[in-house]
Amino acid sequence: MYSFFERKYSMSYRKYAKIMSGLLALLLLSASCQSSVDDGGQVTSSVSDSDAITEETTSYLETIPVYDFGGADFRLLVNSQSDRPNLHAGELNGEVINDAMYNRDQTVADMYNLNFVYTAYDSRGELYSDVSRLITAGEDCGEVIITSLTDGIGDFALNGMLSDLNAYDALSLESEWWCRSMNETMTTGDKIYATTGPMALCYAYSPYAFFVNLTMADEWGLEDVYSLVESGDWTIDKMNELMKNSYIDDDGDGVPSVGDSFGLTTTHEAGKAFYIGCGMRMAEKTPDGAELLIDSPMSIEVLDKLHGIMTNEYVFCTENIGNSANTGDYKTLLFTNSQTLFCAAPIQWGVLNFRDMNDDYGILPYPKYDTNQIEYYSHINPFFPVGIAIPVTNQKPDETAAVMEALAYISNSEMLPKINEVVLKEKIARDEQSKEMLDILYSNMVVDLNCVYDFAGTATLLRLYAIGQSDNFSSAYAAVKEKAETELAEMLE
Repeated sequence: MYSFFERKYSMSYRKYAKIMSGLLALLLLSASCQSSVDDGGQVTSSVSDSDAITEETTSYLETIPVYDFGGADFRLLVNSQSDRPNLHAGELNGEVINDAMYNRDQTVADMYNLNFVYTAYDSRGELYSDVSRLITAGEDCGEVIITSLTDGIGDFALNGMLSDLNAYDALSLESEWWCRSMNETMTTGDKIYATTGPMALCYAYSPYAFFVNLTMADEWGLEDVYSLVESGDWTIDKMNELMKNSYIDDDGDGVPSVGDSFGLTTTHEAGKAFYIGCGMRMAEKTPDGAELLIDSPMSIEVLDKLHGIMTNEYVFCTENIGNSANTGDYKTLLFTNSQTLFCAAPIQWGVLNFRDMNDDYGILPYPKYDTNQIEYYSHINPFFPVGIAIPVTNQKPDETAAVMEALAYISNSEMLPKINEVVLKEKIARDEQSKEMLDILYSNMVVDLNCVYDFAGTATLLRLYAIGQSDNFSSAYAAVKEKAETELAEMLE
């Protein structure tokens, strides 16, 4: 059994279920589906055995250490928002997404004789403030923290507030139910203080995607973008070629503005997505720990090329028209209004804002740097609440690790396949090619060490320059390089 202790949290559940039904379904696109949508946009399913656990799952679960919590509370401190959800409704309600998450928790609660209690925060800042205060005071604040990587997990780790996950034998962090990129990136020496994966439901929201207006592309007589991806020719130079000469001053005010037409609309965080898509990393592991690569010759070459593209008048950064709630509606308005060919945005915004778009659109991975690059890479947005950690004040860390392993395994093996059974065709991916592109997008999700820690603000400097919102990157980085390296060294201690 389990209950909810709700604090600093509000959510429209109907909106929550609609979002999750689309986004989580993207992860497994190969299975058949039996679903329908009611008049309110909610997902219903013909799957009747929604709470069954397969023999294969049961077999693995039997290998995980089992502890009897004696009915005690298992407390999770979770950042969750209406558009970045990490929770279910606390009961079965017939919605497949909700019920799959609920059944996962129920299975684990029965295994360990515990009671799940979620303390939910709408604000990652409030979660950090409350929880760090308790940890600093030496208080047992809870068993698990789930929050953003940047402005969350990174700060907890730098301040010595998280336990080393490698100390717990129950966790098999190299397995597919945990994010391998996160674990490779975040392991320094022989320690790792946080992980991520499907256990954090918002993990499905986290990759940045590249949206294309297929109606406009057809009207302009452009090359087939799907073929470009499949042939390996989808590069930033090709992207630039396709959108050149696209700017139109529709409102006649003489300056690029929301009333005009563009080739690409972006956000600040997309600067990191383009950089990582080009096969770059801000930091890499070394035998002694890690080092920053931000001012390496190749890094500067890539950044200068991106900056040169993004400062053209046919590229418009939507951060410049204000701020609003996290739904991204104003940031995607030009795309839904058919005012831009391409839109760089998180997968989440496609679910929230593109379903009813009149024009046909497609989903692509981010372009490579050049054709010599073998793989496409997807940036995991570090501001999404996907980081999973154990606070140092946890009184039962071994038992907690076992519960986490069970939750993660069921999330991957049982919950996601059930979600896939109700994939809504023509809702997110409107064609078969987009579904293939989503497989590519999700296959190489990347966590960058400096994206998490933002040493001396260098990740922020990089993203602004890459997206064309600042100049003189080399001198700006040189001014903070020593501080960044000092912070990195302190983190490695």
